[in-house]
Amino acid sequence: MEHKTDNLRDLIYGNIDAIMANAQRLKKQETVDLAELLNDDFMQDNSNYQSVTDLFSVAGQNDVSQESIASIDDDLWEKIVASNTVFSSWDEMFNAASNQFIRQNLFKGIAGAFL
Repeated sequence: MEHKTDNLRDLIYGNIDAIMANAQRLKKQETVDLAELLNDDFMQDNSNYQSVTDLFSVAGQNDVSQESIASIDDDLWEKIVASNTVFSSWDEMFNAASNQFIRQNLFKGIAGAFL
C-alpha cells in the first residue's frame, strides 16, 4: 500500500526543476501585497467575508495595507479577526495565509500537487 508521503516524495522528485524555478521566483519577490496574500479564495474559505476588503471595512478601513492595520487599535483588530474568521488571532491568520501563498507558488504548475 502506497502512502501519502510516498506520493508527495515522488511528486517532489519528479518535479524538482519546476519547484526550484518556482522557489527562485519566490525568493526574488521581496514583498507580497496583503490583498494578494489574503486573496478572495483564502477569505471565503476562512472567514465570513468574500474579500479582505470586506474584513478591513469592518474596522473602518478602505485600504488593505500594513498601514491600515497599524492604524486600527490592536485589541479591536484581534477581536474582528477572532469573531469573523476561523483564526483566533491576526498572527495566526497572517501565518496561515503566508503558508498557503508559499505552498501554492512553490508547487505552481505542478499537476497533482497537494495544495
